[in-house]
Amino acid sequence: MSNFYPRESYFNFFNGFQSPFLNITWEVETVDYTQRCKDLGVSSNQWLVHALCGACMDVPEFRWRLGVNGEPTMVNTLTPSYTTLKPDGHFNFTTVPYQEDFNEFLKVSLAAKTRAEEAPGLSLDEEGRIDYIFITTIPWMRFTSIQHPVQELHRVHIPSFAFGKFTREKGKIRFPFSVQAHHGFVDGVHMHRLEEAMKGRLA
Repeated sequence: MSNFYPRESYFNFFNGFQSPFLNITWEVETVDYTQRCKDLGVSSNQWLVHALCGACMDVPEFRWRLGVNGEPTMVNTLTPSYTTLKPDGHFNFTTVPYQEDFNEFLKVSLAAKTRAEEAPGLSLDEEGRIDYIFITTIPWMRFTSIQHPVQELHRVHIPSFAFGKFTREKGKIRFPFSVQAHHGFVDGVHMHRLEEAMKGRLA
């Protein structure tokens, strides 16, 4: 817990709130990485999910969670759970362990995505696991805000992310990006650092 000490007073303050999360939506502008994905023959969405996970590893504030008895606990692994559109028009969750090597991640992620597409109903995440990050993509909308559903307001400790509709212009790509996280762990400056880390990995 010694490495948590600089945030202890912030955590104690915000953790007492009924709704302790910070939720900010803004537009990200970055290099158009989709052409690189086409050249490599890989999914640009998988590239984006992988870059976000890597950025969460780079910015440690996004790896703090509420552990046993609600104590701040840092996770050293990440398991993204991202939405997948099924052939019947409903969605499912694709859950896959993050791996730094993109090709290894892609192989496992695409297999998990296929299972999610074919599964009946909704595949629920593993109860009690705390290294998740939740990701949704809404490619039809340039949204300016989003509210993620939460089961228990006072235990909103797993970060949630949303990507919106992409636009391209002069070698750049822009998209809405939403980040929701426990304010006891994450401030606006950490969201900025996350964006910069993600853009560095996308390039």
